[in-house]
Amino acid sequence: MKEIVLIYTDCYIYGGSERLMGSLFRNEKVKQEYSFRYVYRNHQLYEKGLKSEYSADELSVFKGINVISFDTLFYRINRLKLPKMIQKGMKVPFWIISKLGICDLYNFFIQYFFVKRLRPDIVHINNGGYPAAQTCRTMVFAAWLAGCRSIVFQVNNQALKPKTKLEGFIDKMINKRVAYFITASELAKKNLAQNRKFPEHKIILVPNTVPEETVTKGREEICTAMNISIGQFLITEVAFLERRKGQALLIRAMEILKESSFDIYDKLCLLFVGSGIDREKLESIVNEKEMQNHIKFAGYCPDSINYIAASDLFILPSIENEDMPLVILTAMKLGKTIISTNFAGIREEIEDGISGILLPPNEKTLPNDLANAIMQIYNGISFGKEAKLRFQSMFSSNIYGLKIKELYKSLK
Repeated sequence: MKEIVLIYTDCYIYGGSERLMGSLFRNEKVKQEYSFRYVYRNHQLYEKGLKSEYSADELSVFKGINVISFDTLFYRINRLKLPKMIQKGMKVPFWIISKLGICDLYNFFIQYFFVKRLRPDIVHINNGGYPAAQTCRTMVFAAWLAGCRSIVFQVNNQALKPKTKLEGFIDKMINKRVAYFITASELAKKNLAQNRKFPEHKIILVPNTVPEETVTKGREEICTAMNISIGQFLITEVAFLERRKGQALLIRAMEILKESSFDIYDKLCLLFVGSGIDREKLESIVNEKEMQNHIKFAGYCPDSINYIAASDLFILPSIENEDMPLVILTAMKLGKTIISTNFAGIREEIEDGISGILLPPNEKTLPNDLANAIMQIYNGISFGKEAKLRFQSMFSSNIYGLKIKELYKSLK
């Protein structure tokens, strides 16, 4: 019989690392020996993403459980058209409740009884960063006390330093119960070891991959739907619309091209694919600068691969809080030329000047750097072939599956 792997995850929205974990039960290398159950904190936003990704039959692998977290509520509050101080005030009562530990105790028992009933061989916890989702940490203790001794804890972003001595004590308790931690990048591994004092020999590096997907829409269909001329040079960014993803800096780069090289600017169209708290602000900037014909917003699109496939250039100008973005791997797999920023796991995905262009994540210089790089690519420089070869040699789903399979086997 196949061993059962319970994947547990908690995120306020269905995003990149969620898709990576969700695709494990499809991975040819892993599913030969392991059977998966995928458990998530139950909420509407997350389920909407799941249903857009998987068939009805596949969804039988997934199960939402009613643990308590205010992350999704805080996300919704952040999206309200209210002053920041009012938003913070609205969060205070819920923040106090969470600090009292009542939610943690409730969540622990929900998780404990779930693991006890399922009796998995391995529990694989998927966390955004560290400490990130509180329920991911309570799951460590729930799984251990329910009898599972093979616990893997995946960290998909940069770990922060503890704010209190209590956090440090909890980390020590978690370290005793977790067999291995997983990070995708060297920087995430370094920060997890330095900031949270987890031993380096327990932190295993497993570079990300992207789920197997099929392009279902052609460029013409995308351009028609977005009212873009088929002859325009299409630049795409797929990301949450928030400050750290650098959309405002990319808009500024387009403005620089409009002012300095209008003949090139006039042939460009920048398409933002994604939703987020900054959408209104970004649209306001575009309207104010009268660039609506050259910068467009597609909103959240579950088929974002179609938009990447349709593009001439993919850009992700992140400036902070990043690890190893899956959208870059998708663009590499499709053989797209990529411009991004030189930090975190991005520098492990792309070799600057060989498989793409990497720019310093400096907010002051990035708009000009982006404008210059766009002109280079527009004028004929291409890195798409090298990007695709690099993906195949380092980030394919087969390579990822073999590494995960090897890690699971080592737990015995």
